[in-house]
This record gives sequence, C-alpha cells and structure tokens, in this order.
Amino acid sequence: MDFRLGKRLYKEDLVVWGKPKMRNIDRDTYRSMHEYLVVREARVRIEQPGFQTKVMIIVTTLPIPREYSK
Repeated sequence: MDFRLGKRLYKEDLVVWGKPKMRNIDRDTYRSMHEYLVVREARVRIEQPGFQTKVMIIVTTLPIPREYSK
C-alpha cells in the first residue's frame, strides 16, 4: 500500500480513493460505481515475543478512529 496515493482528508488515517480505470467490467456497472470511496488506512505493528515483528496495512470503511481503534 502506498500511503501517498489518494487524498488525505484529516490528520487521522482517512483517505479518498478515486474510482480506478477498469476494462474488465461492462460500462453500465462501471458507471453505477461511486466516483470515490472514503477509507481508513492504518499501519499496524504486530509484535509477539519470540517471533519477527510484522507490519500490516489495514484498509477499512469503518472511518471513526474513536470508535474503531487500530
């Protein structure tokens, strides 16, 4: 995931993703899709003793950080 893509809405993790160019679906379906989607991108470090630390990128449509923590 490239955190530089999209348009950041707030200092939080909310980002606007624009509709991608898609050639593998029909025109009517493509036109019926929203022009953008607001998502929350969160980088999460998973540390467990005895194992290598992993970094994961979580993308969700649950946008409220106060209600849904990383």
